[in-house]
Amino acid sequence: MGKGKIPLYLILIILGIAVLGYGVKGVAEVRNYNSEWDDFKKNAVYADATVIDKLESKGRYNRSVIIYVKYQDADGNSVTAKIDRYCPGFEEGAEVGIYYDKDHPKKIMVDMDTMYPKGAAPEIPSFIIGGVLIAAGIFAYKRLNR
Repeated sequence: MGKGKIPLYLILIILGIAVLGYGVKGVAEVRNYNSEWDDFKKNAVYADATVIDKLESKGRYNRSVIIYVKYQDADGNSVTAKIDRYCPGFEEGAEVGIYYDKDHPKKIMVDMDTMYPKGAAPEIPSFIIGGVLIAAGIFAYKRLNR
């Protein structure tokens, strides 16, 4: 190995740790959302909503997506509201389950079963890929240092 070159095993291990970190971040976000979700759902009403608009803006370092839905509240009023966070795959015309605050119908949260279907764990691939990368890095290190 030449001077100043980063060994492959080190790159694999660092990349594996980064991917695992992404998975851990995903778990933390879902746990936080679940906590908010449980509190909100106690006094909310379920409604079926339709995605009516998806506004995307891309900056130099970030991307934001705002999704608007339309639903009918318990009194039969048509309400347009903004989803509080980005949900992948929500396109115009998609049907979405939501819960809304009876006193503030524009305050909504996406039904967790709509956002993450039962049994889905979006962070699992990060754990698998991260683990494989780390294992490959360790294997490469051991092979190199025989």
